[in-house]
Amino acid sequence: MSRYGIDENGRTVRFDFSAAMHTVLAGVTRSGKSVTAYSLLTEAALDPRVKVCGLDPSGILLAPHCAAEDLMTCHLGTKDPAGAIDAVERLVRIMDSRIKVLLERGFDKVPHECFSPRLPILLVVLEEYAGTLEWLKGVDQSLKPAERLLPRMTSAVGRLLREGAKAGIRVFTIVQRPEAAVLHDRAQYARRISHRIDNADSMRMLFEGAKPEVLDRLKSAAPGIGLLDEAGEPLRFFRAYDLDYQSYRRVVLAAN
Repeated sequence: MSRYGIDENGRTVRFDFSAAMHTVLAGVTRSGKSVTAYSLLTEAALDPRVKVCGLDPSGILLAPHCAAEDLMTCHLGTKDPAGAIDAVERLVRIMDSRIKVLLERGFDKVPHECFSPRLPILLVVLEEYAGTLEWLKGVDQSLKPAERLLPRMTSAVGRLLREGAKAGIRVFTIVQRPEAAVLHDRAQYARRISHRIDNADSMRMLFEGAKPEVLDRLKSAAPGIGLLDEAGEPLRFFRAYDLDYQSYRRVVLAAN
């Protein structure tokens, strides 16, 4: 279980990788979003039951993990769009294989105690997911309708969101601004973390039913201050632990 901050009551804010829920992390530039991601992914690297994979257009966030991970489920950069699609569709095939085994053994989900290095929790990080979708949209302009990649990406990610939790897959989507086109299947995100957002509609979409004063506070939140909405828990503000990229990278590479 990862620790990534302290709430206003002095309680540690934790991230349980084994909990069957997907996560969205939002926040504008210099709001503290990256620091929270570093903390969570550092803890993931230190947990032998967790394997980090996914997509990263810049290559910065996931590079320390993908240096040692199976590159077939991890894609960095924007030079190979087909490779990005292949990585996510491979994760869908892994999910389908796990679900088949569950059906054969009479289970509805992978029991928590079964997660191990041999059967890891797959933490599928979609770093700057909006950028990935825009990239594929641009690529598709030169392709025939039947060859376009964007529909394949949203279909594959949608399946991971709708069916993956029972199979030990945890989607972790990172965006600057929550938008309907980016957070498709957004009802599947049972854990929502956000640092400062400058758009009222985006805040309301992420935190449905939150009081206006809560959203006003989030809109002007200082760097490192975030709002957490997790299934079964009340909304709460927290301060993220301070972790720079160099420290994050060093710990992850040492763990791998």
